[in-house]
Amino acid sequence: MKKVLITGAGGSVGTALLAGLSDHYEVIGSRRDHDSYRLDVTNPEQWEALMLSFETGLDAVVHTVGDFLYEPLERCDPEQWRAVMASNLDSAFYAYHFSRQPLRQRRGRLILFGLAGLSSVRAEPNLAAYAAAKSAVASVVASIAQIEAPYGVTCNLIAPGLLHDASAQEVERYRVPIGRTANEHELVATVRYLLGDDADQVTGTTLALSGGWRL
Repeated sequence: MKKVLITGAGGSVGTALLAGLSDHYEVIGSRRDHDSYRLDVTNPEQWEALMLSFETGLDAVVHTVGDFLYEPLERCDPEQWRAVMASNLDSAFYAYHFSRQPLRQRRGRLILFGLAGLSSVRAEPNLAAYAAAKSAVASVVASIAQIEAPYGVTCNLIAPGLLHDASAQEVERYRVPIGRTANEHELVATVRYLLGDDADQVTGTTLALSGGWRL
């Protein structure tokens, strides 16, 4: 059975993936307070220690962590800016850097999470820090995909809009064109596709899971 590590197992996305993928994969969830698989994704020493558990390799790493900040840029202080960059961009780099060898052993998959609607530069009045971090993650994904292709490792980005834990008020407020959020089944199905054999040729790609939000 293929071995899949999911970071942020205590969050809504991680919890849904743990439940939804466990039928076909050996799913390991990590989080800050886990007894066996403890991981603060902004801490490189903890990443290095965690990877010692996977000396025989990993088939996939699904990195779901990234703090959200909805704040006008003029009110974003340096501490907030640094925290958003650390949890989104720095952690994505650590996910790649420290899992690279285990993934190469099994020609595995690295899946990161971004933000829908970042294909072109636009003003982001209330999302400036978060959008900047996620735009950088998208750029990193392309570089990883090219570097790792000779080793059989793919790297892709899922770019959600509002997901299953969003409220009806948020869906209305943000005017999601399709009129609803992506549900847990759709989230799991998207990840399952990228993990499967049918996605062997899919790398360096951004898959929007947004219902048309931010097009």
